[in-house]
Amino acid sequence: MSAAMFHGHPRDVLAQLHELFPLGPFGWPPRPMALGIHKQLLAQLAPLDRADEMAVRRALRYRVSGTRYLHELTAPGAVRVGLEGQEFEVSQLHRQAAADELKRRRRQVRPAPAAPPAPPVAAPAAPPAPKRPILKLKPKITNQGALA
Repeated sequence: MSAAMFHGHPRDVLAQLHELFPLGPFGWPPRPMALGIHKQLLAQLAPLDRADEMAVRRALRYRVSGTRYLHELTAPGAVRVGLEGQEFEVSQLHRQAAADELKRRRRQVRPAPAAPPAPPVAAPAAPPAPKRPILKLKPKITNQGALA
């Protein structure tokens, strides 16, 4: 394979994988993947450089961590899908783990939308300052007795 075959967002890498393996679980809606599919995938795509291998792993992680994938995994009659479209049973243990994760995600406390800031409340008016007496200066008298 050429260098940097898989690039971009994990959705883009999944689209590229779907083109290479149209019967595989990489299309939409997400279908549960066969266990160990990453090893089969990397073996069929070999040789990959480190960046491509990490991009594929990141795309698979992105897919299996999605809520829609978990819903598909817990659906009645759900089956895991291999690279060539082979179907495998989903164990009850994995169904239960997916159901528990979905419950946990629903219980997660979501921050309430930020309320618009309250209008500023007018501070109580301070009592008026006491009036200071106005001092009147006496006219300045010079030596000659004239007013200045």
